[in-house]
Amino acid sequence: MSGKKLMSYLGENKVFSNYKMNEEKKQADMKLGLESEDECLPIFREMFDKHLCKTDHYSFMDYISPKTYIELKTRNCKSDAFNTIMIGKNKVEFSLKSKRKCILAWRFTDGIFYYIVNKKDIESGDVFYAMGGRSDRGIDERKMVAYIKKELLIKLSTPSLLDPLAENHI
Repeated sequence: MSGKKLMSYLGENKVFSNYKMNEEKKQADMKLGLESEDECLPIFREMFDKHLCKTDHYSFMDYISPKTYIELKTRNCKSDAFNTIMIGKNKVEFSLKSKRKCILAWRFTDGIFYYIVNKKDIESGDVFYAMGGRSDRGIDERKMVAYIKKELLIKLSTPSLLDPLAENHI
């Protein structure tokens, strides 16, 4: 297993830790996400905004147009695996401040789902903040995240483009 030692800063808790990152797992996850971004672009153009463009790898959101931002997370599980869906708190806060429509999207093994960020859901508690994240890549990647109740997600139904996203495709 290859890896590199690094110092990580974990969110608002200001916890510093030395870990050995599983670089192979990280690269595989990144490759999956980037491929998914390419495959989903025509779907998002058809469903949300024909002017969407994919941003570069280091941009804050994955797609942009004059009217819309979209962030895509690709997951290797079904949409009903958890009661809530997790995304960085910073993505929700950015979306609340933006003048553009902000869509958070997840590509699960059983389809693409999305959520349009709005203040009402935070005020009602349907979207809430807590520590969360992952540690399966050999490093503690927990930080403050937003949890969105899965009932708020809307499943995309795109007959002309959905076939390549079949469960065995991811």
